[in-house]
Parts: sequence; C-alpha cells; structure tokens
Amino acid sequence: LRKTIGFHMSTIAVLSDIHGNLPALEAVILDMKTLDVDEVIVAGDSILGPHSEEVVDYIIDHNWLVIKGNYEINLLDKGYSIYEDKRMTQENYPIPAWLNEIVPHRLKASIAEWPDRLSLKYPYAPAICVVHGSPRNAWESIYPTAADEEIYELLANVTEPIVITGHTHLPMDRKTWKWRVLNPGSVGLPILGKHEASYLLLEQIDQDWRPYFRKVPFDNELVYQGFKKRKFEEHFGVVGRLFVETFKTARPQGGFVKWMKTHYPTEVWSQEKLDEYYDTCAWWEYAHPVYRIDLQDQEKDTTQANPT
Repeated sequence: LRKTIGFHMSTIAVLSDIHGNLPALEAVILDMKTLDVDEVIVAGDSILGPHSEEVVDYIIDHNWLVIKGNYEINLLDKGYSIYEDKRMTQENYPIPAWLNEIVPHRLKASIAEWPDRLSLKYPYAPAICVVHGSPRNAWESIYPTAADEEIYELLANVTEPIVITGHTHLPMDRKTWKWRVLNPGSVGLPILGKHEASYLLLEQIDQDWRPYFRKVPFDNELVYQGFKKRKFEEHFGVVGRLFVETFKTARPQGGFVKWMKTHYPTEVWSQEKLDEYYDTCAWWEYAHPVYRIDLQDQEKDTTQANPT
C-alpha cells in the first residue's frame, strides 16, 4: 500500500507490538497527547493479550495507519502459516485458536484489509517503508546485532531510505548501506525487564526524519486479570503459561523451546518439563543472544553466587 501524506506533516508516532495490552496503549496515548503528533503508524502485532478487541477498535476508530503482523496473520489463516512447519501443531501452539476466540468476527474483516507493508511518501522528507518483521515476511527478524551484509540481503528490494520494523520488541536505530532502520520497540509486551511501553517519534526537520524514542511506564495488573478471567493458562497449557510469564516478567520466555530441543528433543512439552526448565536455569541461558544486552551485571552476580 502506498500513501502520500500532506504538506504539513511534522511529527509521526510509530507504535508496534501492542499485543492487546490496553493499559500500555492508554499510557502511550496519554503521553502522545502532551506532544504535537500529526499521524500514528502501527507496525503490526496489535493483538494477543486479553484486550485485543479494545485495542483494534481504538486503532480503527482513530484512523491510524496500520499493517498486519504475524499474529494478525495467525488470526486470519487460523494458524495455517505456522502449522506448515510440522513441528508446530494445534496442541503445542494453540494461539491461533485463542486469537479467534478473543477477536470478534466484526473486526476480522477490517483486519483482513490491513496491508502487510506500507510505503509512505512525503514532499519534504524521505520516504518510509513499514514492515512488521522484514520485507520478506512477518516472522523474519531484523536484529540490532545483525551484520551489515545480512541487513542488505533482507532489504535488497527496498527503495525507501527509511525502514520501520517491529517484531523483535527491541528499540533500534541502525544506519547501514543506504537505509536507516528503526524499530520502536514494543508498546504492550516489553522484554527488557521493565513494564515500560516503548514507541518512537519521527520529527520532520531539515527535509529529514529525526527519531526520538519514548518509554512510558504502565500498570500491567489489568492484563493479568484479563488472562485470569479467560482462564488462558488453563486452556492453553505450556504455551499459555509462557505467554503470561512474558507479560508478567517483561522478559522473553522462548528459551524453553531451545531448552527442550537440547535436553528432550523427542519428548512433548509438558508442565513438568516447564517446571524443570524454570528450576534448573535462568531465562537468558537459552534466549537469543540479542536479548542479553542488559544482563552483564546480572550474569556476573549469578556466577559469583554459584561458583563452578
């Protein structure tokens, strides 16, 4: 989808990965009201948490520019794109069923019309490409630590000089080759250890975009209550518990998948195995290295407390 914005655009707010977290979105909205924001862009993954319906309603009612993320694709294709990988089944990845439970039919038609990618043109500032993961697909990450050559391969067909991406939940401002790659971080599912909604402002200055990252604290108690009310963990087992733990701790819990492949490659996921995982290792030991960027002191303390 290509769109040209009017001549008086000065400041854009870029949000991503709201993940159905209404308290976090409301905190960002209050913060934006103190600023002179002319347009809002949402770079996908607006749904997942218990307030997904309210989040999507707000985006639609306020005419924000928005694209699909991988969770919107999961909603619409009921997991087909995930279950093509034979290792993923409805039993060990029931999230598409959950999404179809919490997002009403009246909103699915609107979400189906959201593009996978935006190309935004401006008269007095560089054009912007908005994707969720990479231009190739919504699940492919552009990490802050990626080599220049890797980013070149991912962006080879992108003509816009500014690229906005999401998916990793990590704020990023990276200049490489002919592109400036920006990630606003996550509004609703932060993973750097604090319940702070992260988003990005782009201010038009001297025919260029100047980025400013914003972090806004929020109260996550309503999210826990929403999961509890819908009995999310009871219905969705290990996966449900991992997602709730991610919301609760503001840390990624996906290391369990690698841990299982390492220690129990032929066994199915179970609550007992998840208990063992939490009892025997810290979350970062099996997480992608990029998520360990703020853990040097924490690892040092753990090493001192548990000498080998």
